[in-house]
Amino acid sequence: MDEAIKKKVLQLFPQPDIYRGMRERWGGACLQWQLAGAVLL
Repeated sequence: MDEAIKKKVLQLFPQPDIYRGMRERWGGACLQWQLAGAVLL
């Protein structure tokens, strides 16, 4: 993840639990898009 985005997210959500949840959700979404891209390609 881009450092600037990470800093902004940490400023908006200083709680590590919320940040961890967001990161896991984003990671899952990225993985799903990668799998979808692999299937489409």
